[in-house]
Amino acid sequence: MINKRIDPISYERYLAFSERMLLLGVIGYIATTIIFTLIDAYLLACINAASAAAFAVRIHLASQHNYNPTSLLIKLEILGQAFIATLFLGPDAGFFVYAFIVVILAFLDLAHTTLTRAITLLGTIAFYLLQ
Repeated sequence: MINKRIDPISYERYLAFSERMLLLGVIGYIATTIIFTLIDAYLLACINAASAAAFAVRIHLASQHNYNPTSLLIKLEILGQAFIATLFLGPDAGFFVYAFIVVILAFLDLAHTTLTRAITLLGTIAFYLLQ
């Protein structure tokens, strides 16, 4: 549910911006797939290729104005990728930092409540501390 105090024009701009960011996400996953292939991390490359395909599905969902599942899937995807990459490459690779993107998304996503933002923030901090 969207906060009723939000200006509809601002929300439409936010959604248009979000759709563009999905496209950048696909490009980012393709780039990291190439990097993982070059460093012989083939399992991570395969996972990233699947993530790029999943982002393409999310672009389709967003084009259908189905934003809540898209938003949730993106956040789970980012956390999962950060966890798997950190598990395989170690915390020194820095992939755990991507978990903080989820916090930023939670605060930008107009459908989030203060409670879900706090849970997202605390969960990401816990993920960071466990590295």
